[in-house]
Amino acid sequence: MRRLSVVLPLFLAVVLGPYRRGDVTTWWGILASAIVLGVVVAVRVPVLGTQAGAGTALAVTFVPFALRWLGGGDVKASLVLGALWGSGDFLCAFWWMVIIGGVLAVMLVAAQGGLPDLLRRWLNSARITLASRRLTYFGAPAHAVARAGLPFAVCMGLGAAAYQLWGTPWS
Repeated sequence: MRRLSVVLPLFLAVVLGPYRRGDVTTWWGILASAIVLGVVVAVRVPVLGTQAGAGTALAVTFVPFALRWLGGGDVKASLVLGALWGSGDFLCAFWWMVIIGGVLAVMLVAAQGGLPDLLRRWLNSARITLASRRLTYFGAPAHAVARAGLPFAVCMGLGAAAYQLWGTPWS
């Protein structure tokens, strides 16, 4: 409970503060989160035994954010989950989040009729990757159904619930 009493105000300050002011600059929010995490680690605040979990969450979600696969709010929410749960539990829950996100995304694309285009691009990407031995991905064109994206916060909530209910398949 001590973790929650310290992490919750930190979460509210870092994540909700910019929205209240109308200044939603994602890079600054993530930079502020990283600075706060760095200060907590440097000062060794004993109440926050959460550095490893938040650091793991930042490490796992920063590259997808930089590639624009995740939004800044998803990264900041991941920092909070990592701080609350720790590294091991966060990684297990994140596995569920990614699986549920993939299934939901494919279901939404299929429901809107974009599955043939998606499969064609994936198969072409795999074929070129294997032939050239370089990772290749053909993104969706501007008019494609798959271009719309999926709010990952929904997948985060469902993935967290799935982890709480079922744990992990490998344990």
